[in-house]
Amino acid sequence: MADSQFHQQFPGSGPGKSWPEMLNWIRELPRNIHMLDWGSGAGGTAEWLRTLTDRRIHCWDPSHPAHRRPPTRPVQAVYSSDVWEHVPLEQIKNCWAQIDGWSDSSRPTRHCHIIDCTPAKKKLQSGENAHVTLRSPQQWQDLMEDWLQVQTTQVLRRPDPTYGERVRVMIQGVRRWA
Repeated sequence: MADSQFHQQFPGSGPGKSWPEMLNWIRELPRNIHMLDWGSGAGGTAEWLRTLTDRRIHCWDPSHPAHRRPPTRPVQAVYSSDVWEHVPLEQIKNCWAQIDGWSDSSRPTRHCHIIDCTPAKKKLQSGENAHVTLRSPQQWQDLMEDWLQVQTTQVLRRPDPTYGERVRVMIQGVRRWA
C-alpha cells in the first residue's frame, strides 16, 4: 500500500501546517465540539490551532506513535491538512468509513480538508510520487461530493521553490448520511 510506504519512509512527516483559512473555519464552529485532526502526523497543525482557539482536538495518525489511538468519544468536526493526496484512490472509501465510525451519529459532522494538488517533492522507494492520488481542485471537489455536502471550495495558491506555485484545494462541508 503506497500510503503506508510513504509513512514508513517519512514517519510523522512535516512539522504541521498553519492555515489561516482553516483557523477561520474552526472559529466559526460551536465551542463545545470535539474535533479530529485526521492524519495529523506529529500533531503540529493541531498544536498551532490549540494556541489560537480553545477547541478540543484529537490527533490521529497511524504512522505516529503518539497519535495511533483512535478517538474515545464521537467527533463533530474533522479536518485534515495535506493527507488525502497520500491515500490511494481505491482506499478513499475505506477512509471515509473509518471517519464515519468516529463521528457523532446524532448530528451532522462538519469537515474541512486541505488537499495538495501538486506533485510531492518526496518519492516512495518504488519511485512513485508520494502524492499517489493527484487530482485537480475540481476533481477533488467532485470526489468529495460522494461523501460530503460541499459548502465551499477554495483554491489556495502558495509560492513554492520547486514548482513556482503549490496548488491546494480547501473543501468544507457536512457529512452526508446514507
